[in-house]
Amino acid sequence: MELTKEEELRQIAEELKLLVKPPEPDIDYSKSKGWLKDALWRQKNRNWLNESHIIAGLVLEALDERGWSQADLAKKMGVSRQAVNKYVRGSYNFTLMQKHKLQDALGIELNAYKAEEEFKAEMERIKAEGLDISTMFHTDGFHGFEDAEPAANTPKENTQPETDITHITRSDSEAAA
Repeated sequence: MELTKEEELRQIAEELKLLVKPPEPDIDYSKSKGWLKDALWRQKNRNWLNESHIIAGLVLEALDERGWSQADLAKKMGVSRQAVNKYVRGSYNFTLMQKHKLQDALGIELNAYKAEEEFKAEMERIKAEGLDISTMFHTDGFHGFEDAEPAANTPKENTQPETDITHITRSDSEAAA
């Protein structure tokens, strides 16, 4: 039985209400379609997805520090390059064995909660020092927090003389154009 446009819109409205209110555990997600189904799934799986994003960032940072490619890491771990690509996308549900293989291959601890706390502490330090985070990102990648410059609202010593622009006016002919 095909739904009328009005019934379909009502169903979509009901599904949108689920995004505002956390879904109940017994909701049948199979009734949702397309982007809404994806959004509901992400909401339901938010905790492990957040951890996966953090781990992916730690892995990518470690690869960059070592000058390794994903293929290099795959070889060291004894897995396919495609498997490593899944790990660094930030939406992979790691098993403990895969997580430990990554830690061993990279020689780092992949503790998402610890990394998140360290990041928050570093952001607080940057905020307290009045640094501008946008100056840390360059076309060739992230250059670290030590490259940050004072934020725009932080007083700087003015080295350029002020320019007097009060004498600059538009002629009547330019204004008419």
